[in-house]
Amino acid sequence: MGLRVMKVPNLLILLLACGVGYIGMQREDAWYRLTTTLAAVISLAQMPEEKLNRFLWSYSMFQKDQFTGEAGEVDLLTDYYSVLNHLCAIGNFEKMYLPPYLDETKDVYSNQKLYEKKMADFLQLGPGTKAVDIGCGRGRIAHHVASYTGAHVTGLNIDKEQLRQAVEYAEQTGLSGSQLDFKHANYNDPLPFEDNSLDAAYYVQVLSYSTNLEAFFKEVYRVVKPGGRVAFEDYVLGTNYSASNPYHVELKNLYKPVLGGVETSLPEAFKAAVEAAGFQVLYHKDDSINGRQAPLLRQEKDFWLPLTSIVGFLHSMGLVPEVYFKVMQRMTAGTDALIESDELGIVSCGYVTFAVKPTEQ
Repeated sequence: MGLRVMKVPNLLILLLACGVGYIGMQREDAWYRLTTTLAAVISLAQMPEEKLNRFLWSYSMFQKDQFTGEAGEVDLLTDYYSVLNHLCAIGNFEKMYLPPYLDETKDVYSNQKLYEKKMADFLQLGPGTKAVDIGCGRGRIAHHVASYTGAHVTGLNIDKEQLRQAVEYAEQTGLSGSQLDFKHANYNDPLPFEDNSLDAAYYVQVLSYSTNLEAFFKEVYRVVKPGGRVAFEDYVLGTNYSASNPYHVELKNLYKPVLGGVETSLPEAFKAAVEAAGFQVLYHKDDSINGRQAPLLRQEKDFWLPLTSIVGFLHSMGLVPEVYFKVMQRMTAGTDALIESDELGIVSCGYVTFAVKPTEQ
């Protein structure tokens, strides 16, 4: 939630942030989550209104069915993530992905950590190994993987603001250079690594902005060593989705902005592209309990929609500029459509593909 400093006393900002953060105080990594919430609220409060308006305008890209990578689209993408990363950091989505629902006793944040450990275990990472995190965001997944395994992880991202935060956190925690480094890069371009130079590669829900799936996976294949492993976690169309069903199409158009996705393909399209690049797929399925993530989505709805109402009330009292209320409304619009789509099996946000580069080529 963002409150403009010039209109609301700093104390009120901190009190509201603490109130939001308190929700997580009895959960895993409570202090980290509380301080992250505080930092995110303050960052949003200090943002120029022009930047927030550009964020609102960036949602126009979700009206498209394909990301082409043109200059204007890249600008929209940057405007979108430069604000969204702070918004998501208020709650459980600092890493900006909905994880597979692996443990029904845990929330989004803890299920993220469970998936990241499962992924790192499959990748067989350890001290002396090197991996790339493609579309690394604020670098928190890379940080967890590096600290959990002892490996060196390089994060790639198109948004310099998120990279700045990734580098800052790596320096604060003593992993910068020794186990973590970050590069500004567009994954639709050639990856900035030599042939056969990495032990592993992974991404988590980033390929909605790919201009060519097969070309992307061929680049990943190029930079991974023979015998190297890769892990890809995607949101995809569910097996019950029908393009000839107008209601399915309507739900898809409503939930795309919630997921931050321009293109949503069937899981077979991702698998085919991975195999066409030369990888041998070892595991390919929706990793969630019963193939559904609705319980996690409902938890987040119960957090974000009341928060949006609070911002609306503060706006009605003249305490918060209207743009902040519009930002919250825009971010949460489509939540019910995503939950219904998950329940109907027309979308899956936890599809996992594990694969290996053959040793004999």
